[in-house]
Amino acid sequence: MESELPNPAQSGTDWSLEEVAAVVTDYFAMFADEVAGRPYNKREHNRALQAVTGRSAGSIEFKHQNISAVLAELGLPWLRGHKPRFNYQDALAAEIEGYLAGIPDLDAAPASPPIAVRTLFVPPPARQTGPRNAAMERLVRKFDPAGRDERNRALGFAGEEFVVEVEKRRLHAAGRSDLTKKVVWVARDEGDGVG
Repeated sequence: MESELPNPAQSGTDWSLEEVAAVVTDYFAMFADEVAGRPYNKREHNRALQAVTGRSAGSIEFKHQNISAVLAELGLPWLRGHKPRFNYQDALAAEIEGYLAGIPDLDAAPASPPIAVRTLFVPPPARQTGPRNAAMERLVRKFDPAGRDERNRALGFAGEEFVVEVEKRRLHAAGRSDLTKKVVWVARDEGDGVG
């Protein structure tokens, strides 16, 4: 059986292209499971990558967070439990570019509002606080920002519609159906400038 202990000689060294490819493939395998609602074990994935790369568990976790950062910069969803960390190497952005290129119509697909909402309030997305590197700039240009803005507006509209419907249902459930007509969708009905 191969040792799962990290290789101390690799500590502090750049990841090779093979290691980067392995971690990106693993990340998107977990992401596919999460999207499909299939259970997966982050620790098992991490151990498998340790055996392949010789990297430490912390180093692999950090690299997964780097992948989340690239996806966050592109306005794409990222894996829960891997908060974005933005200091990634160019090779990682290039590998993600290659991976995403294999997904047809990734940026053209309209965003659909979620069917079930777990929580009404979510934190704002993480933002990068520095200049982008050349690999990330090239990757960002491949995505249609106007299309993404249009999808974001559609998602915002759906969210507002959801909140108005929730409020009407709460009034109805409280026996005050007479007040449902007084619920006003201000941004749509009175204008966006109201605040």
